[in-house]
Amino acid sequence: MKMTEKLISSKGSKQLATKVQCEDDLFGYESFTYITGEDFQVIFTLDELTGSIITCYMMYLYEQVKNGCDKDHGVCFVSPSAISGDGRKQKFVKGDDASRSIATRLSTRKNNNLLILPYNPGRHWVLAVLDMGTTTCYYLDSGRPVNISQQTVNTQLKHIIET
Repeated sequence: MKMTEKLISSKGSKQLATKVQCEDDLFGYESFTYITGEDFQVIFTLDELTGSIITCYMMYLYEQVKNGCDKDHGVCFVSPSAISGDGRKQKFVKGDDASRSIATRLSTRKNNNLLILPYNPGRHWVLAVLDMGTTTCYYLDSGRPVNISQQTVNTQLKHIIET
């Protein structure tokens, strides 16, 4: 709601986008994103979400986890723009760069065992969750085939994680 209010008030000043600052420890480094009217339009029209919207939702989740009753929450996040393109504009991140981003985030994760990685292989968001305590990767894809034998993990994401 705060971001909606900020965007609406910025429209009165003719700004095309509003800068939203992330907490420094959200992705392990200082970061920000821009929210535009187009970002809200895709929410209201149920179109594919942009990387900025995914980042803002992660900011909300992080705030809920951080301010929850368990301060040692064990969860850390990887910025969607660090490992995949926006989704709508298809500006993909090179596999080696994405792997380095994950490695960097792993080095700054402190004692957090769950690493949340949103990824867009193209016009659809999926989620990988790395459990460093069990060295397990969970792959969540709402667009997966119903038949389990036909399910496949996106090969580019698999390569990024394995590297």
